[in-house]
Amino acid sequence: VSQSRYGRAEEERDYAAVTRHSLLAVEPESERIIDSVRNYAGIVSGLFVAYARQRGALDAGDKSAFFYHMPLDKIDAAMAGRARFIHVVRDGRDVCVSWCRMKVGPRSVKEAAIAWKAHIEGKQSWGRKHPDRYLEVRYEDLLDNTKKTLLKICSFVNIKYTDSLLDFHKTKYARDIAESSSHAQLGKPINSTNHGKWRNSLSRSEIYEFESIAKNAL
Repeated sequence: VSQSRYGRAEEERDYAAVTRHSLLAVEPESERIIDSVRNYAGIVSGLFVAYARQRGALDAGDKSAFFYHMPLDKIDAAMAGRARFIHVVRDGRDVCVSWCRMKVGPRSVKEAAIAWKAHIEGKQSWGRKHPDRYLEVRYEDLLDNTKKTLLKICSFVNIKYTDSLLDFHKTKYARDIAESSSHAQLGKPINSTNHGKWRNSLSRSEIYEFESIAKNAL
């Protein structure tokens, strides 16, 4: 995205709403949490437990693109070895298209391919060592076979699947976050055509360059 579009997206955010749906919502309990534990892992776990309880849930998770350049060992250590990871893998060529349009991130096909491959192989390596706490899901499967993929995810995190999961876009959370143009898709049903854009966005030479670097990671 261009800087002007990025700026508009940030200005459009309702930060009060974003806060209500983030870990910042448990700030009033932060002192209690800190006083009740003696290590960093306890603080992190305590925040997530408090967040879940606020919503009448037994557990809570976090989705962040920033995790792509953070080793899972470090995240796992922060959760005292109790974390489970759902690794959503999108076709690297589509990731390349998105990255190269962003304000920050890789600025060339070569940089994108190297970064994407390192990310995928690093997370997969951790997953092979901890198969009971790592689930890999293809982004394209989530779009094309949504219910089947959600059943797999629900089984992994030990929660019951309901068809209401398909109506995520109707929730208050989705409506609030989708007010920003950069997250507008969250307020809409899953778009099964939202992949394969690289075919029309990358040149033949760029496709060859990416595939030559990514190789089997694709």
